[in-house]
Amino acid sequence: MHRFEPLIAATMLLTLAVLSAAVSIPAEAREQPVLRPVAMAVIDGTITTVDDRGKVLSKRKLDFDTRDGHALLDPGRRLVYYFAGNAIYSIALDTLDPKKVATIPQPDNPCLAKRLSDNLQSAPDFAFSNGGKGLCITLLDRNVNMMDTEVTVAVDLSTGKVEAATTFQPGEGCAKVVAAKKPCEPDYSYGFPGNGKGLDEAKVRTDADTCSLVLASGKRLRFKSDEGIDKKGGCTIYADGASASGRYAAFSIMTGSCDYIHRQLYVVDLKEGKFVRDADFHVVGESTIRWSGDADALQVDDTLLLFSPKVRKMKLNHTLLLLR
Repeated sequence: MHRFEPLIAATMLLTLAVLSAAVSIPAEAREQPVLRPVAMAVIDGTITTVDDRGKVLSKRKLDFDTRDGHALLDPGRRLVYYFAGNAIYSIALDTLDPKKVATIPQPDNPCLAKRLSDNLQSAPDFAFSNGGKGLCITLLDRNVNMMDTEVTVAVDLSTGKVEAATTFQPGEGCAKVVAAKKPCEPDYSYGFPGNGKGLDEAKVRTDADTCSLVLASGKRLRFKSDEGIDKKGGCTIYADGASASGRYAAFSIMTGSCDYIHRQLYVVDLKEGKFVRDADFHVVGESTIRWSGDADALQVDDTLLLFSPKVRKMKLNHTLLLLR
């Protein structure tokens, strides 16, 4: 062997070691999932995930009836629980493989079964319970302001055991027995990521007397609406959170109240000092208004509003769920 070959070999090994060290990936980074979807929705029987720029990351056709479904994110953010018809499925986010967790029996009472055929009235009626170890489902025959019947269903996620009870029935209802205690209580601290960040009052404050926002620069942004503004120019203003970066914030004004409280929601670009164009929505008291916890993304009911690199509005459906 040539006398320089050991030196050359040692030099190559040292070079490879240096290069390996330079490109080594921290353990915490290796544990991060390859895909970083910001939201998912089930549309026409297909589960779809998208990133914070609106790019579709994955799709999969589901082999069960997904109509009128509702989704809930597992506390570990690895699974989505999906409730449709009378069944609950867990769907792994990395593979989108579904697995049936439990079946909700229909009430023996035909009157109850008919009243509850519309299943859930709103997303919060499908929630975790017992520290994330169970699910709590509230079935109503109408919206909460006008309902006559409530059935509460508890699901143990480790065993699939289901316990259901009629928990509200005023007057001459069709339930034979109304339970003295609900089989579960919803815990909303699980299953809903976000919600963005708190509004920085140093950047913007509300002025109800003039129905406007006052920015740190002193500039005023006045809400414009055909309803909700009184004769003196005032209105009721709600603050609806801010994006993860703090650049965008949502506000709404009350426009009416009957069976629901009606509001008109607007998004403000605090950096540019203006309302975001085409980012206003009609919402009610039971609407979902939720910011992503680490991306500039906003869910308003069935619409996903993305802000990077440009404002983009994705109309999905009521199964829309933020994943981070």
